[in-house]
Amino acid sequence: MSFLKELVQEINSVRTNPSGYVEKIERYKSYFTGKILKIPNAKVNIQTKEGPDAYEECANFLKTAEPVCELIPSKALTKMSNELLEVVKKDPGQIGGVDMNALIDKYGSFTGSFNRVMECGGATPEQVVINLLVSDGEKTRGQRDALLSKALKRVGIASGEHDIYRTATMILFCTKFDNTVDPDDTENYEGETTSAPSKPETTPTKTEPEPKPVASAPPKEEPKAQPTQPDPKPMASAPPKEEPKAKPAQPEPKPATSTPAVEHPKPVIKQPPTENTAEGNDDVKIETHKRVIVEGGKRKNKITITKTYKDGRVEKEVRFENL
Repeated sequence: MSFLKELVQEINSVRTNPSGYVEKIERYKSYFTGKILKIPNAKVNIQTKEGPDAYEECANFLKTAEPVCELIPSKALTKMSNELLEVVKKDPGQIGGVDMNALIDKYGSFTGSFNRVMECGGATPEQVVINLLVSDGEKTRGQRDALLSKALKRVGIASGEHDIYRTATMILFCTKFDNTVDPDDTENYEGETTSAPSKPETTPTKTEPEPKPVASAPPKEEPKAQPTQPDPKPMASAPPKEEPKAKPAQPEPKPATSTPAVEHPKPVIKQPPTENTAEGNDDVKIETHKRVIVEGGKRKNKITITKTYKDGRVEKEVRFENL
């Protein structure tokens, strides 16, 4: 039996009888040492994030889960899964950049719900299903929900070897698919020969929906930079001229302190005196000047009375009259 056909049967086994799958989950739980999963006869040990607690939580969930219908394989979904698998083989991180709408339109259209999950590292169909059910490190357990969803009725699967994770499996689910390329959309995987890889297992597995590589290809050797040509040296016959030293800035002269600066009053446009009067003696001369000003939005007369005495003293008095 092909790997893909056996995987479909394993998925349908847990869908139709969730509580009957608890025994397998609890068996895997007994393989733990701390958070390291040591599956018998496996060539590598698996470092998990949650340890046996995640398997315990999964077993408790399955004990009360309701059975749902079996999934029917779809040719169109299988072809789409194979295209996505090729992307994963190159770089799992690129799967999020695939235009799923364009890929679906290439083969037809779907009705209802559509879902996609990816599993890396499962060497057998049983390990693939258990990894998806447990969803170690994924708080929402979204892979489990897709696997047991009663709204999903069609499935397409692709699986193959991966340089980093040993195996990679892509699964697409939907409620109903209208295959516009092939009227017969039923896939049986009879001609598939895909099976678990036989090459040595050298890296831990991951079960995250879109895992990032735990190792990467050695970086390509960057081309060596060409040595920078040194700047041409100045000719020895003409030594550089010595720049003249800047003269220290002369301090600005400070104002004399013996006589304070006198602030000159701003020039005032004088109106012709409207009244010149003098007291009855020659000791003082009185001059009166009037001018119109605007203050606070009101026009006023500014009256300046200047008294000039014989000894040179000058007194001024300013008055204001509203107009």
